[in-house]
Amino acid sequence: MNNFYATKKRLTSLCLLAVGLLSYNANSQCTTPVTTLSENFSSFNNGDAFPLNCWSFVANPAAPAMPPIPLGYINEDTSVTPSEKAVAMYSYTYTTRSFYLISPAVSTINGAYHLKFDAKLFSALATGSTLQVGTLDSNTNVANFSPVGTAVSPTTTNQTFTSIAIPATTGHQYVAIKFTPAGNHSTILVDNIIWEAAPCVPVATFLETFDSFTAFPEKCWTGTNFSASDITMKTISGTNKGLQLYSGFATGDIIVASPEVSTIDGNHLLSFDIVSINIPGSTIQVGTMTDNTDFTTFSAVGTPFAPIAGTTHQTAKIPANTGHKYVAIKFIHGGGHKALVLDNVEWTTTASTDKFDTSKVTVYPNPTSGIFNVDSELNIAQIEVFNSTGQKVLTTANKEINLQNAANGLYFVTVTTNEGTQGTYKLIKK
Repeated sequence: MNNFYATKKRLTSLCLLAVGLLSYNANSQCTTPVTTLSENFSSFNNGDAFPLNCWSFVANPAAPAMPPIPLGYINEDTSVTPSEKAVAMYSYTYTTRSFYLISPAVSTINGAYHLKFDAKLFSALATGSTLQVGTLDSNTNVANFSPVGTAVSPTTTNQTFTSIAIPATTGHQYVAIKFTPAGNHSTILVDNIIWEAAPCVPVATFLETFDSFTAFPEKCWTGTNFSASDITMKTISGTNKGLQLYSGFATGDIIVASPEVSTIDGNHLLSFDIVSINIPGSTIQVGTMTDNTDFTTFSAVGTPFAPIAGTTHQTAKIPANTGHKYVAIKFIHGGGHKALVLDNVEWTTTASTDKFDTSKVTVYPNPTSGIFNVDSELNIAQIEVFNSTGQKVLTTANKEINLQNAANGLYFVTVTTNEGTQGTYKLIKK
């Protein structure tokens, strides 16, 4: 990724390309979203400028005049064998602008995927420039760019960067890399862009509402698979989703297993809501597993219970079990056409619920347009707000909280007292 346009002859030829570069956005034919991406730009032509193959490039604010070479183009490094191609993002003299390399539309901005890419500075002249990963709802307008994680500062040595799992954002279907130049004529090279399922890593706690799921399995959750209808997504109301467990074609008990947890230590609780649809003669059994793909490792905790009609909330304290890494819920249906829906599955410390009086905390207004309050008779130490994918949005000790800059959707407000007890409340931002 080192060969740059160093001769006047090359610059002159690129000026000719500028005729077709008054618009950097992708063409209107690129409308079908993809699930994953793996792009090394080797099939692109050296010197080509964007839009290319459903990839877009946007300068913000728009450049007032064309520079002598494009601001976003394919650069080929011929100093290595075989040669390598990369996207060059070039600032010219537009140091008050940001530049965005925008992916083709993707269908999986759902909290379960992340972005990987290689990047380096073309020269030390660009030292101090940064790259920020984010998402967009348009490949021509970057006004709603939503940053994810923190910006990175590439060096003149090629590095691979990996984002955190990118949360779901309503209406967003493009992944973008934002280039903020450090000065005039800063150039940064980006290559080997991969959009893929984020690896599953152990967590200490979780709270899963399933609202951001598009299918099952997803986000490191697994389940038995006797047929495609065993475990599916079910809309409960509005944007509220749950997991529907249906026995119609299942030849055995249906099990849903959590992501890996690091805390099956006897000090944690598993809680969940059950929405019963048709469950005569059925029971529910909670347990743990050593392998979330081998359901014979399921180890029951306590005794099965019979769900009742309507919505009920269940809580079970899970004892330590050496080698067990997953908590699980088993639907013992007994055959026939029976179904129930799981929602709001939470794995939390026992201290989170012990002695916490939820009636002494009020979160209002709910729904909120951005600013809401937490009133309580309890001694509150801190308030945390999490989005629907479980990522923390903010931590504060203030009882008036501002979410005006956050996306609309479902949030969870966790209140922690000075005694260490906790309570969690749903909040809708509209």
